[in-house]
Amino acid sequence: MAETEKLDEWLEKIKGSVCFPHSFQVIFPRTSELCPNCNEAIKKISSKMSEQFGGTTEWNGDGCWVDDKGNKICEPVKIIQSAHNCTDLSKAKELVRTIKEAGIDTKQQTIAIKGTNKFFIIPPKYI
Repeated sequence: MAETEKLDEWLEKIKGSVCFPHSFQVIFPRTSELCPNCNEAIKKISSKMSEQFGGTTEWNGDGCWVDDKGNKICEPVKIIQSAHNCTDLSKAKELVRTIKEAGIDTKQQTIAIKGTNKFFIIPPKYI
């Protein structure tokens, strides 16, 4: 048995624990010179995730990438995460629409989205 499975097994035995098999995370730029309206977009994404999944855990970080010239560029980001059991298709579409609109409204080249076991970097126009 893998170490993570042993940890899960132990955690599930704790009285009062609740196990959520899925998580969803959006990494979005915070307001900065590069994105003056990003905090409003974050509020919309956070509200929609809270409404759909019952809450979020959020923290600040830095998103960095290497540009075409080989320079490391960083910007402040907000990581918005929710744990959940599952979601229905209509609610998933609402959340996707909110994320897409936030990305387009703030002129993002890409948005980072993490599902339970996969990490995606997607241009908003393709969401």
